[in-house]
Amino acid sequence: MTDHDATSREAELNTRARRFFDRPPPGEYLENWAARLAQPEEVADQHVHSVVLFRLHHEYLALDTRSLIEVSAPRPIHTIPHRTGSVLLGLVNMRGQLRICVSLHGLLGVEPDSTPTTNGHHIEHPPEHTPESEQRMLIVQDRNDPWVFPVEQVLGIVRPADSDIREVPATFGKASSFSRAVFSWKDRTVGYIDEVQLFASLRSACS
Repeated sequence: MTDHDATSREAELNTRARRFFDRPPPGEYLENWAARLAQPEEVADQHVHSVVLFRLHHEYLALDTRSLIEVSAPRPIHTIPHRTGSVLLGLVNMRGQLRICVSLHGLLGVEPDSTPTTNGHHIEHPPEHTPESEQRMLIVQDRNDPWVFPVEQVLGIVRPADSDIREVPATFGKASSFSRAVFSWKDRTVGYIDEVQLFASLRSACS
């Protein structure tokens, strides 16, 4: 192809392109786009929380993943003479390091095999049996201090948005005093733990 032919070919393509964009729009094209642009813009909820969801018997709770170090299979707990109690369980060996093991059951007052009630009435979900294969230990970080606590089940990482989070109702369970908010997960109400209050209470109970 000569330079003259290439120039002619380019001119022809430009002419076709102008005809394509200059052609009148199909019927109702402008009206449809005008209607779309007139609709209010959908603003995505940018404030999304990342939490680890776990269960203490019948209580469903969540803690910010920024506090989470690890999820582990259950380990032997070594009691501390004259110190072990309802909250301080003892020490566990985690990767060669002895860590303080505590009971959120004892701190929150979540009793095993008890039927939860609210104002004298049974609540929606009864206690659940937990196979040993589902039981876990959570290792969380408070400043430079790690804590370990057993849970009946770890259900994974969930990401509730600000729009999903609501105030703690008066009818919420044992963890209400340690929950800064609640949100729904499947058919459950989950207590969103206030980690500042939680760690302060653990330090006080174990001092």
